[in-house]
Amino acid sequence: MKALLVRVLQGMFMGVAQMIPGVSGATVALMMGIYQEFLEVLYGVSQVVKSIGLVLIFREKPQAVIQEIQTISWRFAVPVFGGMVGAIIGLASIFDWALSTYPQYVYGFFFGLVLMSVKIPWQTITYPRIKHALIIWGTAIIFSGLLLVANPPTLTEVPLWYLFLGGLIGISGMILPGISGSFILLLMGLYEYVVGLVRTVSTADMSVILPIILFSLGMLIGFISFVRILKWIMKSYTDSLMAFLSGILFASLPVLWPFFQVRDGQPVIVPVGSFARGEIVGIVMCIVLGISVVVVLQKISQKRIDI
Repeated sequence: MKALLVRVLQGMFMGVAQMIPGVSGATVALMMGIYQEFLEVLYGVSQVVKSIGLVLIFREKPQAVIQEIQTISWRFAVPVFGGMVGAIIGLASIFDWALSTYPQYVYGFFFGLVLMSVKIPWQTITYPRIKHALIIWGTAIIFSGLLLVANPPTLTEVPLWYLFLGGLIGISGMILPGISGSFILLLMGLYEYVVGLVRTVSTADMSVILPIILFSLGMLIGFISFVRILKWIMKSYTDSLMAFLSGILFASLPVLWPFFQVRDGQPVIVPVGSFARGEIVGIVMCIVLGISVVVVLQKISQKRIDI
């Protein structure tokens, strides 16, 4: 029962992370030491989706789908993904309120989480070498530059091929630690457009059906493809991948920097002295809380968990 509760809590933390711009559930999975199991479950799901597609075109028998379903580690998947969904549904309104009312404190907490998590992928490298350090810093510099200097457009008219590409690339944010799918869409100028499409569905406007289908198809193909690529890299180049993931976590820190003010709907980084002493103390305490949570979760994750 204790082990089951731990899995549910891990899933809840992943679900909360999904609601923060610039963070993904995969980041928290990496932080808690369950990223490889998380990836295995996603790979199993992609196999099920692939088998269903082959059954529909009469290339496989329905039994193949059942066989793929049975290979998934449901003892891991059910509590973790149940925790994710429960957190997203149950805490969405609370988090919307917290993000709109106390955004600096929320970002401070996640800044502490990621800051303490940066070392985790590095610790999993079997034989650390200079090339791994170069991968970390090269990735961090490149991604930080892209995130800080990017001035994403807001597209009002989107070609269908670009919408498909957005789904294809954006889904990687669900799987790759350090950056969220919504942030990728934001960089591509598609975030507001896609959100608008989803909102329009409720109005029964038939003109959005084709764009939504193409975006969803891009997500589906991207999911099946990216999980396989990442699984292959994890198997063949584990140490280099861990170095790369450390670099992405480094790069996400500027996005989560909590000392900012919202001006014209956009966060603007300001000097720490711009805040009142009480606010500074509160933000620092949230950062410390985030660091503490990582320490506790690491200790829990280091224990054998059997469900």
